[in-house]
Amino acid sequence: MSLLQKSCLNSSYSQEDLAACLHMPPGGGFSGYIQALEQADFVKVFSPLSVTGQGQKTKKIVLWDEWLRFYFSYIKPNKHVIDMNSQPGLCQQLTGKSMEIYFGLAFERFCIKNISGLLSGAGIALNEILGYGPFFRQPGRKGQSDAGLQIDILVHRRGHILSVFECKFQTSPVGMAVIQEVERKVALLRPKRFYTIEKMLVCAGPVTRDLEQSGYFHKILSLDALFT
Repeated sequence: MSLLQKSCLNSSYSQEDLAACLHMPPGGGFSGYIQALEQADFVKVFSPLSVTGQGQKTKKIVLWDEWLRFYFSYIKPNKHVIDMNSQPGLCQQLTGKSMEIYFGLAFERFCIKNISGLLSGAGIALNEILGYGPFFRQPGRKGQSDAGLQIDILVHRRGHILSVFECKFQTSPVGMAVIQEVERKVALLRPKRFYTIEKMLVCAGPVTRDLEQSGYFHKILSLDALFT
């Protein structure tokens, strides 16, 4: 369980970093633990997409079970309080605004788990796909040019096309501010030459009229696309 708890504390880990956090050697038996957890669908191991020309080879381990993320984030660290307190409002007191982050991450996972419906809604045929998944790049040590980058879903398609999916889970309408977020990610992605980048937005709620009429995103998809 400590392996799952550590993987909950960050969006993703390399096998070497996760093993170091647990003070275990990264090979041998540790690899067996990762494989067993992946087969049980508790974690998922993503291979980086080789679209930036930077030779990234490190696989990333992501906690894949929403209930376990909720348990390690809120229940386990507060179990003694929960056992003693049965008054209404305790959940809100313990989670606060961080619940929005939890729901955001859970929505990203939900979108990836239903990627076929998402691609269908975006008009992307499955035989076009060369690779997909969350895209991670750790921050470097040389300033802004080596800033970290995380893209919710990056799809590598035939014809040198990259589809950047931004997944938004929020109760208020998604507005123009999301354009600046995506522009920053696209600028930091720095793919190899001759790639075309398509921007897609997936929303669990409404979007503003300004955003809809801006024409910035190639597609704006609602929850309906995930259930097609």
